[in-house]
Amino acid sequence: MRADPIADRAVARWGEVAAVLTPIIGPRGFAAFYVRSLCVTRAAHPSLAALPQGELEPAEISTLQATLSRHSRADAAPASGALLRTVHDLLTNLIGGELTEHLLRSGSEQPPSGLTMQDTSS
Repeated sequence: MRADPIADRAVARWGEVAAVLTPIIGPRGFAAFYVRSLCVTRAAHPSLAALPQGELEPAEISTLQATLSRHSRADAAPASGALLRTVHDLLTNLIGGELTEHLLRSGSEQPPSGLTMQDTSS
């Protein structure tokens, strides 16, 4: 079975992340962040190998949807989840866990696939 719903969710989530980060780091900064996330994740998930390497135009995130759609759910789901976990990890390393959680939560009530949000209300 093809991974179209997974691809759609992945691109939607990346749109949410872009909406949160682009006002802070700009379109080029977000594109660089996306490319870095791909570089970190690509080695463990060959289904991401077809995605562009190097500089990326901000609108090229749609290539993620096309790439994931060509793969089975069994390949696309772990790759998509790993890519979003990489974003979380990179942000956490850059700005700390609490601010990462706040930013990602403001973009969506859903945490990146495979992650749980920490309760910071105490």
